[in-house]
Amino acid sequence: MEFDAQGSTSCNSNNGATSGSTCIFHDVTLGDNDTVCSTLSGVAHNCYKPSETYGVLSLSNTTYSPSYNATAGYDFATGLGTPNVYNLVHAFAVSK
Repeated sequence: MEFDAQGSTSCNSNNGATSGSTCIFHDVTLGDNDTVCSTLSGVAHNCYKPSETYGVLSLSNTTYSPSYNATAGYDFATGLGTPNVYNLVHAFAVSK
């Protein structure tokens, strides 16, 4: 199923144009959730800061360890994935 923990291999966004034609979401499975962090109070929590001012969200303050990786199925980095709005609206209209 498209929304279960394992995701759907036919809805994987890495398939490009050959991704399933009925997919409501295209599952993003590569990458991670990078976001800028800084230390206003001088203390960095979960912020790897290799430069003076800005760092990146990390599980460690001394090495880069991404907090949330993209994986198959739902994940904190990409959620359900990127929506195929045509299929989403069509599925909603058919279900009514």
